[in-house]
Amino acid sequence: MALRKKDVAVNSEIAIAKQSWLSTKLQEDASLRKVADIPTSPDELVKDFFDWQFKTGAFDFVVASEADENSVLKMIRPHRLNWPQVILETENATLNQASFVRLALKGFQLIVATNSSANEVINFFGDRSYRQVGSSLFSSGEEHDPLRASWNRESLTRSVAIATRMGAKLICCFAHDADPIYLLSR
Repeated sequence: MALRKKDVAVNSEIAIAKQSWLSTKLQEDASLRKVADIPTSPDELVKDFFDWQFKTGAFDFVVASEADENSVLKMIRPHRLNWPQVILETENATLNQASFVRLALKGFQLIVATNSSANEVINFFGDRSYRQVGSSLFSSGEEHDPLRASWNRESLTRSVAIATRMGAKLICCFAHDADPIYLLSR
């Protein structure tokens, strides 16, 4: 049986995405809430994450698997109908922050490449009642692999492959309603 062009492309993306990404799973633990004014809703949490990334200059790029119906992306790139899309510029990312939050909360629709260290990101979410629950290799099928939880594995794999090609060292990926959160590091 001959492989179709699409099958070859998907297999190539899987091979690229599997290149030694370690997945660390962070999960909310309400018993860790130390301060009353930490974000309590998932959208506040993701918005705070973007605010922190922009403020510290650690934001690198995002890979969006699809456009939100209210997305500024549709105005910036009206003729680019192929997804996923990569947003590099902080200015465009800032304009799209509300769309990014909505996509992130859908689960596995947005990955954020950051120049922050894994410890900085873990501490950021740790201060917001998330704790590290385990780790495994990306695409291993093990318990803490985000592909196990993703409903669209092909899309997530494609997004990670794009981030890999672009040289990302640390990726943050939100599951539905930002719980759990996966960090992929190389």
